[in-house]
Amino acid sequence: MRPKRRPKRPDLAPDLYAQAAQAWLLARDASRALPLQSEALKRRPRDVDFLIDRAIIRLALKQSWEAIDDLNSALELAPRRADALVYRASAYRLLGTADLAEEDVARALVQRPNAPDALAERGAVKALKGDKPGARADWLRVLSLDPESAAGDQARAGLESIDVKKP
Repeated sequence: MRPKRRPKRPDLAPDLYAQAAQAWLLARDASRALPLQSEALKRRPRDVDFLIDRAIIRLALKQSWEAIDDLNSALELAPRRADALVYRASAYRLLGTADLAEEDVARALVQRPNAPDALAERGAVKALKGDKPGARADWLRVLSLDPESAAGDQARAGLESIDVKKP
């Protein structure tokens, strides 16, 4: 009689590395989060969520080009991920490439027309291009949709940047 085969256990290591990376990111230590998220990706290289999460970490570290590389890879695997488009728009905006940022945020808004994160990013892009009334309209829309979110925080900061006179 042959011994019974044990069912193959799923490899939980990538998820554990990714969770540890998220913990460091929440603790505002992106430099510790990056190697952990990279290890998760090494073990599961085609995981779109892992790619997006590493891009977020890289944005926190001001590594915009590297974030764009991760987001490009994520979008090759999942072209309809609006969140990846919004993060890539943010990276392009941070690099001062407003036209590319505008294209990505427009594509995201086609998929999710009232997405607060996309509207907040579009407001930031408009502000970068000098369209303060357009930026204000987008940010006010964000505050009407989801004032207690990260997008709401971004909208409030954006409004303050264009409305509050600095001495």
